[in-house]
Amino acid sequence: MSGTPIAEANIAPSKNDIVLNIIQKELEGKSVFFPLVQDVSRFAKKGQKTISFLKRSSVTAINKDCNASNPTQDFALTTDQLALDQKPYVSFTISDCDELESVVNLEAEAAKAAASAIQRYVDDAILNALIAGAGLTSAALTMTRDGVLEMLKYVDCNFADDIVIVASCVQKYDGLLKEASFTEQQVYGAPVIKDGSMASLYGYPLVFSKRLPTDQALVFDKNALAIGFQRGVKFRKQACNDVGADAWNYTWDAKFGVKILQENELAAGGGKSPWIAKLS
Repeated sequence: MSGTPIAEANIAPSKNDIVLNIIQKELEGKSVFFPLVQDVSRFAKKGQKTISFLKRSSVTAINKDCNASNPTQDFALTTDQLALDQKPYVSFTISDCDELESVVNLEAEAAKAAASAIQRYVDDAILNALIAGAGLTSAALTMTRDGVLEMLKYVDCNFADDIVIVASCVQKYDGLLKEASFTEQQVYGAPVIKDGSMASLYGYPLVFSKRLPTDQALVFDKNALAIGFQRGVKFRKQACNDVGADAWNYTWDAKFGVKILQENELAAGGGKSPWIAKLS
């Protein structure tokens, strides 16, 4: 039974899909901060420079009077806007000589390298926004018990309900693991800090990040910051005949934005969020 030969042009999209799948897995597997914030990408639309999404609102319950008319409350939905001003871009060329002399699949390795670079860019954008938007700056210089409790108290008492703690690698060793109350079993019956890159402290998730400045730690609610992609990672390649017959240029880019939420609410002002606290 004869079949129709599959031309290179027909399988090229499948190759692109494989490359993009590699990138997606790298981003999801290695990003520290993306899973810890609110993703509003579903509200993104083509042709817009911002993403508008619903802002949290609340109403108050009262004790109903069964013998009289009860008051009603206005329920008005408001929106937040996120500027799509972040455009990570990675591009490089693989020559035919590089490909021929390599014992690995350079295209796959290039995809992993590009994904890692974009992941770092995304994490840094989230991290910088969290640090800049912190409503509380603790007086503590390291993650002592009092410093951690001060940050937790601020965020928790401002009605945060999905709290996470992020510490730098240096704070892990110079602060947390040197604090006796965090590690001595006779104090709590078991170490407060559980083992692993995703640990727990006082019952809250504790994450360690090498992207965080060495003298920094954060306590924040997962709804304190929004991230939205207008376009996920795109991939293109084109021939570079001036370099070689089998040389290719590879390009990856994306477009997204981040936005601090609950700005100037409750105890926070000056564009800060009451759901974020940091070390000094």
